[in-house]
Amino acid sequence: MTDAAYYNGKFGRISEISVPVTDRALYFGDGVYDAAAAVNGKIFALDEHIDRFLTHADFWK
Repeated sequence: MTDAAYYNGKFGRISEISVPVTDRALYFGDGVYDAAAAVNGKIFALDEHIDRFLTHADFWK
């Protein structure tokens, strides 16, 4: 597993990414967490993964 993170349009190492304390996920404790498995350089079941992610993200509107 790589030490990679993405937040607010930026990629970096987990230790390099900072999230403001006013970020809704930290302030309210809600949000959508996402992780995906890759096999041979491709995300496994990508379409299903994206559908699941968008369904859960839509819940928080």
